[in-house]
Amino acid sequence: MDYDAFLSHHSADKPLIRELRRRLLAQDLRVWLDEEDLRPGQRWQDGLEAGIRASASVLVCIGGSGIGPWEDEEMQAALDLAAHEKRPVIPVLLPGAPERPAISIFLKSRTWVDLREGIDTAGIGRLVWGITGERPDAGARAAPDRRRQLPADLSDFTGRTAERDWLEAHLTAGRSVAICALAGQGGLGKTALAVHVAHRIGERFPDGQILIPLGGAGEKPMSALDAMAWVIRAFEPEWRLPDDEAQIQALYRGVLNGRRVLILADDAAGTAQVAPLTPSPPAALIVTSRRRIALGERRDLDLLEPAAARTLLAGILGEGRALRDADLDRLAAACDRLPLALRVAGAHLALHPEVPLPEYLAAIEDEATRLQALDSEAIEGGHVGAVLAFSVEQLLVADPGLAVSWQALACFPAPFDRAAAAAVWGLAVEREAQPGLSKLIDRSLLRWDAGTGRYRLHDLLRPIAAAPWRWCRTRVPDGPSPENLALARGRHSAHFLAVLRAANARYLEGHDGVGAGLAAYDAEAARSPPVRCGRRPGRMRTPPGWRWTTRTPVPMC
Repeated sequence: MDYDAFLSHHSADKPLIRELRRRLLAQDLRVWLDEEDLRPGQRWQDGLEAGIRASASVLVCIGGSGIGPWEDEEMQAALDLAAHEKRPVIPVLLPGAPERPAISIFLKSRTWVDLREGIDTAGIGRLVWGITGERPDAGARAAPDRRRQLPADLSDFTGRTAERDWLEAHLTAGRSVAICALAGQGGLGKTALAVHVAHRIGERFPDGQILIPLGGAGEKPMSALDAMAWVIRAFEPEWRLPDDEAQIQALYRGVLNGRRVLILADDAAGTAQVAPLTPSPPAALIVTSRRRIALGERRDLDLLEPAAARTLLAGILGEGRALRDADLDRLAAACDRLPLALRVAGAHLALHPEVPLPEYLAAIEDEATRLQALDSEAIEGGHVGAVLAFSVEQLLVADPGLAVSWQALACFPAPFDRAAAAAVWGLAVEREAQPGLSKLIDRSLLRWDAGTGRYRLHDLLRPIAAAPWRWCRTRVPDGPSPENLALARGRHSAHFLAVLRAANARYLEGHDGVGAGLAAYDAEAARSPPVRCGRRPGRMRTPPGWRWTTRTPVPMC
């Protein structure tokens, strides 16, 4: 056989599957995975069938999204081979899988490997036994502690000092803390910050540190019931748990009662999913989410500060490719100081000294090529566009009409006000735009700057907003389209011309109107779209009694 194992899985579980494959490869096993082993140009249906036939065993992996449609066909093919050729078919329960997964009677009859508590050494050992038939030496490894579930801290964690200190102060006071992102898209480092803080204060919680992968950015987030069961099993793995949520919650509170346990509920879909997890002191809870969570204390996470972004990049690049501070700042600005983008860009330049810095900077500064340049296999989760698109997928499914409105905002090259948003949305009354803008902020797809009173679409999100069909699998009737974006751009130009005409009218009033007109123009000029007219531009006319001395005349159509 060419492969020891074929990984059959739902596409929503891809991050977990990559980690599982990595752990199996470390055991010197040959593992077939579609994204690695499907030949370019090959019909993928044929490739999947060939992969199954070339594998000595098939792992049917079940996560929070259940068994996908193609996974079901793969499973049937595997069971057919098992019946005729005696090949092992091993059900694998991934982190996030429900307490009682919905699987076929033929799969239920087979001994499964339960990785719901994490892809740990013991679970990998059982998988190796099922794949190879050779049982690992059980006495050679200590049994894993289910109450210690934190992943490793980043060795080069940088910045976030204020947020770190705030979190530590609240967590050690026994409060519930929610971390969510102001800009909100993935890649801000919400989980990294939570894990970093949890390691720093771990000794304050000697009874356990539990990580719950809630899967809020996926197609099927973990239920509150399964999240509570996850914690209960960390302490009482042999208990048979009821299906009633009230009974589960009573057991959850009983298990945590009096224990100093830190729970990290990662990637929450919303407040309702995590509210039942709120423990009583001395236990504590951290929640990370792409959406704003109304739970306990909340700290909105923003982009890295410029100095921290420069330090992070310099550390990743190392002495082998030291850059001037000016180049580091330019690189950080092109990544919009998003931690994931900074890590991808830094790793790419460090691993490829043959790539000229000016060429790479040009690629990530160009909106048309930015996300392609910020895509790397060198670091885990290094696909910036795919990470950002998760939130867009959810919007397309939940509210296609709002997705159309969000796409229209891609016409703005810079921050904009509510009146401009109303104009590109075709609304006659400005205040009617507010509900849609607020919903997009709640979904972390839009930012609001209280200092300027303007909204901003993150630079790395703009290419996805302009053409979400290039990044998202979901297709919806009457959803975002090239025609919708073209209409928005036309409305944007018309709105800007109206602003200019109003500014010109104030200017021509003379006296105080001159300053008001110039201020109105200055507020919009840097944010304007290119304006083309059928005649040559004119100038702001000088009002009677005034002489132009300090400004270049304003171009008008």
